[in-house]
Amino acid sequence: MGSLAPGHAADFILADFQRRGVDTAHVAWQSQGDTPCACCVVNSTNGSRTVTLYDTNLPDVTAQDFEQVDLTQYKWIHWEGRNAAEQVKMIQRVEEHNRACTAHQRVSMSVEVEKPREELYQLLGYGDVVFVSKDVAKVFGFRSAAEAVKGLQPRVRPGATVICAWAEDGADALGPDGELVHSAAFPPETIVDTLGAGDTFNAAVILALSRGQTLQEALTFGCQVAGRKSPLPWEEMARFDLPGADGLCIPRTRGCTIGRVLPGHYGALPAPPRPVNKQLAPAATPLSTTGEGLAGGFLEPWHPLSPPNITKLGGSPQRPCPAHGWAASCCASG
Repeated sequence: MGSLAPGHAADFILADFQRRGVDTAHVAWQSQGDTPCACCVVNSTNGSRTVTLYDTNLPDVTAQDFEQVDLTQYKWIHWEGRNAAEQVKMIQRVEEHNRACTAHQRVSMSVEVEKPREELYQLLGYGDVVFVSKDVAKVFGFRSAAEAVKGLQPRVRPGATVICAWAEDGADALGPDGELVHSAAFPPETIVDTLGAGDTFNAAVILALSRGQTLQEALTFGCQVAGRKSPLPWEEMARFDLPGADGLCIPRTRGCTIGRVLPGHYGALPAPPRPVNKQLAPAATPLSTTGEGLAGGFLEPWHPLSPPNITKLGGSPQRPCPAHGWAASCCASG
């Protein structure tokens, strides 16, 4: 589920999602605005990137759009903070749904407060898992991930887990039992592209928690996956092979998104170097995500990062955006 406006960029995104087996039935088509694009220039020496955003007045997904979602089909829904007032309404709908369900039927929820905007801080009080970015933590005056999770714990709801990643210093988490958990970072020898590493971390943590792993295991897995992403451009991520990572996919689009895999669709991707488990999640309980950062959830086996139309400078394969044809990378994204 995501906001798109009719046009070449949206056609490209939909075609790419469909090629990879991502169900786009929940797209919220907008009659106003244009699908935004970002030009991403990657520094070939250190993997850092400069993003020039061509933003538009494309409306975000609303709570009314979210009413169309059949919650019985989902196991986990994630929100990246955006139009927080509307997202709170969506979360409240899931909470009402959960109150009428057995424990096995409840939908787990997580939120990410990534951008330091006052309106987003209300989301800290929602969700079973709350991801807080380093930038937001620093705005609150915290100097480390450990300080951040301990300092923000009173702001999350009782029983929730708060998680903060701190780049090369790894990540910390504080669960309902009050135990502080830490994972070191797993930096690669060579950083090629850090674009999407944060989303990769979040998705890997959610995947591990959804499988019943401990908070320590999930945090470590998230740092491992994020570290394995950075030495590769996104085009090579189909070859990403880490035990337990099959089923992880993070395509990007703008707005609030929910997706599920279509059985039998693996996308036109090269085979991984070693056999991995290609068993799809049960169709009745797909993992899902909402927010601008995670657009498809955990959809394709062994394909952990799938931005829909990012191209690369510096010798890696180019994939020009049909809407702009820029030589740099052009990606329809929030």
